[in-house]
Amino acid sequence: MLGSLFSNTSDGTVRTELLVFITPRVVETDDELRALPLEMRNRMKGITDFKDVPINLEQGGAR
Repeated sequence: MLGSLFSNTSDGTVRTELLVFITPRVVETDDELRALPLEMRNRMKGITDFKDVPINLEQGGAR
């Protein structure tokens, strides 16, 4: 059911997939809960090296 939300139809032969990783986390205090969005933003800002990604983003194809 969720697959149809993230798919599209085209005549091309290139296929891409969206991977969503969910990590459960125990939050014990209100302060920890409030700090989560800032921590997640900082983690995403730190992602600058995509060498471990299995596709070549510049060419749009597989390595």
